[in-house]
Amino acid sequence: LEVLRERGYRLVSIPPVATHSVLFAVDELRDSGSITDFERHMLTDTALAGVLEWVAPDWIAQQYRDRSLHFFTQLHAEPPGTFVWGHVLLPHFPFVFEADGGPQPLPECLPGCPWTNELADVGHVDLEEAYLPQLRYTNQLVLSSVERITGEDPDAAFPALPGPLPSYKGTGWKWTT
Repeated sequence: LEVLRERGYRLVSIPPVATHSVLFAVDELRDSGSITDFERHMLTDTALAGVLEWVAPDWIAQQYRDRSLHFFTQLHAEPPGTFVWGHVLLPHFPFVFEADGGPQPLPECLPGCPWTNELADVGHVDLEEAYLPQLRYTNQLVLSSVERITGEDPDAAFPALPGPLPSYKGTGWKWTT
């Protein structure tokens, strides 16, 4: 990071839901205030799960949507000369977006069941039907960001480093980086 600072970059980190990938040694941390993995765990894997299911079954999914959209809003707002570290859980599970960006219906068992691909293992989710709309919307968000950044400065760098993508058991689907 010091190499970037020495070259005049301002460093910004936009935390994802999965807080294990937050970069803290930055000039600015831009948190959306939305739910984190730990908070989601407390609300879905403890006695609170029943209350949330009864009061606001879509609340966690909306938190995931808000955090993802916050990332792209912040990314679009950064001026040239900014290095942004961010990790967006898209098109990662849970699948919360339709292809048009609207909310995807949640499996009936949520929020009381696992927010992982285990939902497919036990038959609550058809991975292809759930994954593809979110992938299409993710592509729109990413392409819009690349176009905005390179439109302002054709020489601007846009390093996008995809993480390891999962293999979903029993579907024949396998993604790699």
